[in-house]
Amino acid sequence: MGKKESVQGTNKVQGPDMSNKITVNGIEVSIKGKNKATYISLTDIAKLEKTTDPRFVVKNWMRSKETIALLGL
Repeated sequence: MGKKESVQGTNKVQGPDMSNKITVNGIEVSIKGKNKATYISLTDIAKLEKTTDPRFVVKNWMRSKETIALLGL
């Protein structure tokens, strides 16, 4: 990731769950918290790589041996 990234954040709180968005290089990335866990949208991050159809980027991430090692599978 040698690119310099611009990150800007906004907070939105809805009920007991937390919902935030940050803007990275012009793309909004959703961050959600529920029951002390935080989730980041992989699809939103993949839009940085391929804005029109990010599903193939996510598919390739999920197949890589580094991702499988990170997940402990």
